[in-house]
Amino acid sequence: MKKSGIIRRLDELGRIVIPKEIRKTLHIKEGTPLDINVQEGEYIVLRKYSPIKELGTQAQICAEVLFEEIQQPIIITDLDKVVASYGIKCNEQPLTENFTKLLGKRQISKIDNYNNSIYEGEQTTHNSILISPIIVEGDILGSIVIIYKNYTDSLMLSLKLATNLLSKLTY
Repeated sequence: MKKSGIIRRLDELGRIVIPKEIRKTLHIKEGTPLDINVQEGEYIVLRKYSPIKELGTQAQICAEVLFEEIQQPIIITDLDKVVASYGIKCNEQPLTENFTKLLGKRQISKIDNYNNSIYEGEQTTHNSILISPIIVEGDILGSIVIIYKNYTDSLMLSLKLATNLLSKLTY
């Protein structure tokens, strides 16, 4: 386990402050859910909690089924990285800042001239994408992205159904 060299004291309510440098490095903002675990009976481990990432296999199956239906590449993300994909290989890649800003719109977006990368290290940009944020109890948990060549109303319907399914699975 890597040591930070930072020592903090517990306050009377059992709280500690995670230093700003660590929060910034790990993209932990106010309201970010953290999973607390005890390891080897000695270590307290904090991990960013992602309900979408916790779906694991179900998210991957959703991407595969959606791809089979519409024959267009599918990407499923949490707020930080790609969680599942089909028709494009990009699992576990961190999202770009431009893409995460799109999620903040909190609505389905059809972008015909995106010309940006969705995830870091991507070699190509995508002209046409459909993005649907996965929102549960008012919180954005992630998104489903369809990279399309020809837009049809059935693409939008399939995207809405898949988004609804994943939002229900996170309960």
